[in-house]
Amino acid sequence: MARHAHPQQRSGRRQGRGIAQPVAVGVVVGAVAVAVIVSLVAWAGVLAPKTQTPDAPATDATEAVDSSNTSSAADAPAESSVSSSPDTASPAPQAVPLAGVVIAVDAGHQAKGDSKQEPIGPGARETKARVTSGTSGVVTGELESQVNLDVALKLRDELEARGATVVMVRTTQDVDISNSERAKIANDAGAALFIRLHCDGVEGSPSTRGFMTLEVGQNAYTKGIVSESQRAASVMHPLIVRELGAADRGVVARSDLSGFNWCTVPTVLFEMGCMTNPDEDRALANDAYQQKIAEAIADATVAYAGAA
Repeated sequence: MARHAHPQQRSGRRQGRGIAQPVAVGVVVGAVAVAVIVSLVAWAGVLAPKTQTPDAPATDATEAVDSSNTSSAADAPAESSVSSSPDTASPAPQAVPLAGVVIAVDAGHQAKGDSKQEPIGPGARETKARVTSGTSGVVTGELESQVNLDVALKLRDELEARGATVVMVRTTQDVDISNSERAKIANDAGAALFIRLHCDGVEGSPSTRGFMTLEVGQNAYTKGIVSESQRAASVMHPLIVRELGAADRGVVARSDLSGFNWCTVPTVLFEMGCMTNPDEDRALANDAYQQKIAEAIADATVAYAGAA
């Protein structure tokens, strides 16, 4: 291209057109500029109606975005509001397997015994002491009546936490309540179960240890409750022994206990350990082990109620 341009420029100068050619070029450039501006204006004119027309795709796209945003807002904020607003958050449901169930709890014995006599059952000629003071720890010297009470208070809390209505025979050491009167408290409450708490003392046998359950024996006084009481013992005893990891002294039927004979509601008696055994005496006086016993008995009560 350059080789042909130079001869034309030289020819132009000879013909006197040196000024006209730049002018022509300027005109052409101006025309091109005008054409470009007109094109841009026209292009803007084409675009503007589309953004303002309701049926134009741009409006549809906006609606699509708004619809998408609405859908997202309906989903995401809903989750956010539940997690961030403590006032509207639903509390976690609590297990209350014993809701509506009345349980009577007797901490066996009391600070001072009462040797006055009472019949061993309704209308019986045979009598026994109204209530004794119980045994005591061979090492700790702790009174059985106090250990029984400590566990009973913990058991009350555990049973109530599971929804039960708990009727306590006593909440203090300073009482004088006979065995027949204790049974009457459970009877009057219409208890689904009467739990009696004791510790054992085996004189001359410090090696004897373990958890034992006394169940209602068959006699003229207990015929209305013996079957259900024995079922409670059979369900609860193995569960408690397993949860405690205690030595198993088994389930023993007793027909000579006035606390059983005066009952008209199902009842069990737990010998929670032997205070004549040094190791078990220390354990029974320990708050943590008492709590463990209470939890095990409460769990067994739930199992019994659920198996009914």
